[in-house]
Amino acid sequence: MRAQQFVILFACSCPFMAKAQTIANAGPDQSICLDTTTLQANTPLPTETGFWTLTSGSVTITDASDPTTTLSNIGHTQNVLTWTIITPVDTTSDQVSITRFWVDPAMANAGPDQTILGPPFTAVMMATQPIFPQVCTWSLVQGSGTISNPTHPYSLVTDLGVGMNVFQWTCDNSPCNPPGVDFVVINMELSTDIGVDADHRPVAMWFDATSSVLRIVGDVQANSLSILNALGQRVDTQARPSSGSLDLSGLPPGSYAATALISGIRRTLRFVVGQ
Repeated sequence: MRAQQFVILFACSCPFMAKAQTIANAGPDQSICLDTTTLQANTPLPTETGFWTLTSGSVTITDASDPTTTLSNIGHTQNVLTWTIITPVDTTSDQVSITRFWVDPAMANAGPDQTILGPPFTAVMMATQPIFPQVCTWSLVQGSGTISNPTHPYSLVTDLGVGMNVFQWTCDNSPCNPPGVDFVVINMELSTDIGVDADHRPVAMWFDATSSVLRIVGDVQANSLSILNALGQRVDTQARPSSGSLDLSGLPPGSYAATALISGIRRTLRFVVGQ
């Protein structure tokens, strides 16, 4: 006898099919000034369990099972918390970032003004290091110059224009305070001609601030080159001129003068060694 196939249709009202699970949502990220705040996660169903855990940073969680619990003792950093919901069929989690800024942040300090002799037309900024989560940024206000790293306090600046170049150091400490600003002036001067040699060839010296090397173009009378400090005292550099240059990387920051005898006349070039 040939077998017959039957299809039986039935309806199921199983609870696990009737209800959708809750997907964890830890709420919006927050930027705050005080050491307390309230979280804003979603609420799990009665058959589900939700709980907070600290992933990174430093906070005190009042009630780890409360989606809108309060936090206290929040550290001055980026604090990350994870909200996890366990359902009968799955487990999901989401993270929220709580960044606490300083109420009394360090003031923006762009560093001292500088006078640079070129070429090369470069300088190194000397601003005060920001304290996280404060973020500071360089911008050009007047003149010309290319900022290599706009958020670095010691950024290299190239392609400086001759004359006055003004840069602004802006520090953002939102939402606690308006941005702080400070300015630094970099005066770019052309290197000084210090005369001509016996064959009337031009002679020049300039200080390469990037490599801390005194560049010499032309013939300087033997043993006539000296480096003097701001008091006019001779400085022993422990180095000797080589291939038209003198390594001055061992000098501490300050004002100096290079002197040399050219055709019987002593000429002087003043320069500054930065930090």
